[in-house]
Amino acid sequence: EGEVVLGMHKKGSWSEVVNLSKCLLQQREGQEAFEVVGEVMKKAGLPAYRKTDHTGFLRHCIIRQARGMQGEVGEGKTDGRREVMVEIVTSEPADEQQQSKLDTALSELRAKLEEKVQLKALYWSINTSKSDTSVTTTKHQLTDSGVIHEMSRGKAFRISPLSFFQTNTAQAEVLFSTVEAYLDKCGVQKGDLLIDLFCGAGAIGLAVADRFESVIGIEVVEQAVKDARVNAQINNIHHASFHCGDAGKILLELEEDTSVFENKASIMAIVDPPRAGMDKKAIKAISKLPSHCDTLIYVSCSPATLARDLASLSDKTQFRLDSITPVDMFPHTPHIEAVALLKKVEHTQVDEKKGE
Repeated sequence: EGEVVLGMHKKGSWSEVVNLSKCLLQQREGQEAFEVVGEVMKKAGLPAYRKTDHTGFLRHCIIRQARGMQGEVGEGKTDGRREVMVEIVTSEPADEQQQSKLDTALSELRAKLEEKVQLKALYWSINTSKSDTSVTTTKHQLTDSGVIHEMSRGKAFRISPLSFFQTNTAQAEVLFSTVEAYLDKCGVQKGDLLIDLFCGAGAIGLAVADRFESVIGIEVVEQAVKDARVNAQINNIHHASFHCGDAGKILLELEEDTSVFENKASIMAIVDPPRAGMDKKAIKAISKLPSHCDTLIYVSCSPATLARDLASLSDKTQFRLDSITPVDMFPHTPHIEAVALLKKVEHTQVDEKKGE
């Protein structure tokens, strides 16, 4: 009834939240931030949002943490503590009184977080829709820095609120190693080009960039593309370019520039779509990959949508499944990711298989 609780959804319920005093999935800094948020927001005099009738105000709290930049790489060196990002998501303030209470709470929240953790980014975001999502477009940055930094496989990555990065960073390195094993299997050569679709902040493409003459990343989220470009600069990777927009359209535009795809030993592609998988436009984009792109690596966070998309790719393109490797990104949960290797077959082979 408007009571503020901080926790996670009750299993099987879309409207109930289980109040937690401790989150065992978090590192120490995340837990400390979690406790501070709970302490401040529960006494702020602001009602929680009710999904059953779409009333109330406080909606979500997002806590992200990262290992920070280490050594002499680029900007943002840390003292070894994890960097923390906190985002408070609310509805639109109902009146000046509610806005005033929120301003007071956010001011106290920032001060207490800075005492407890290495706070790098604090945001207040507004969700005016009825959908139960923490992803918002209206964000107010309340700290000088708006990003955190993560290290993976010797490379540094800038992460902003709208940029995707694997939450289990230790297993993310296993995921990247699995991708590299498939690249080894395919025999990457000097002069090869990598096309990274759904590239996000460039994590996978930049992680394997040393193996390629050039890397092209394509992503629809503008902020993620900005982060990818910064990440390339931070890591002194000058042969990677990132493009924002519809993958199919960008691939056609790039193909018109003959210098992009010509004279490459071979072209490989990686796709890392969201949990919903690839829609029809994405499948169509795959069909527009250069004709001499004969290798596709699909990084999936949902076996169900992977199976569906493999069937669609088989039906709409010349790519066929070669092998697949599961990666346990979230131990002791039913969630699993997978990396699939697809190889292109000739039209005659496709016709024969369809005729069988």
